[in-house]
Amino acid sequence: MSPEGRRPGALVVTGGSSGIGRATALLAAARGWPVLASVRNEADAAGLEAAGCATARLDLRSEASIEAFAGAVLDWSDGRLAGLVNNAGTALPGPVERLDLDAAREQFEVNVFGAVGLTQRLLPALRSSRGAVVFVSSDRAPVAVPLYGAYVAAKRALEGFAEVLALEVADAGVGVSILRLGSFESAIRGPIRARLDALDGDDPEYAAPIARARASLGSPPLHPPGLAAEAILRLLLAPAPPLVACCPEPA
Repeated sequence: MSPEGRRPGALVVTGGSSGIGRATALLAAARGWPVLASVRNEADAAGLEAAGCATARLDLRSEASIEAFAGAVLDWSDGRLAGLVNNAGTALPGPVERLDLDAAREQFEVNVFGAVGLTQRLLPALRSSRGAVVFVSSDRAPVAVPLYGAYVAAKRALEGFAEVLALEVADAGVGVSILRLGSFESAIRGPIRARLDALDGDDPEYAAPIARARASLGSPPLHPPGLAAEAILRLLLAPAPPLVACCPEPA
């Protein structure tokens, strides 16, 4: 990659319906990137399309949906991508001892296998443009947090895939970065809150960690999604992006 770095080009952002994905799509479009963002439904698409983004439906739990979305991306981009932001994800809080393993498997489908499957399908287009991939992770990936076993495990698995991929595509000029995010304003907090509220607060083994998790969810400071969007675009444009970056950056 040249010293001046990569240039804006066709960009795909997953999880564009809300939060960090939406902020990234809107910021990139405002700065001249052609953007295609994944959405859950037509209502989510309207605001993005009004800002100049293309949109397409994507369910990362479904191979058929991933295949159809990838096909739409390749048609839209003429097979050349400057960037892919794997942002979509879910979180399932709960004690490991009480964890619904079917729900945990679904979380891995979205957070890990769906992201990897989409990346597999779009890598030829990224390679043709010497583009970059950003895998959105969490500052909880390297540090165990009570009640977030499934989430921590999924993010660690995603980071493992990303780290190996970075080695495999380096000679092709494709950048791969992991962005570990702190506490941000995000729609993912709603389902997390609902799940925490559904846990048995009188559970004799886990009442204390459940109470702490409920109290800490949404505690300040919550950073605005735009801060993460800026970090993502910096990684996409960097001539030699770091494997791991954090946002906000450690003090």
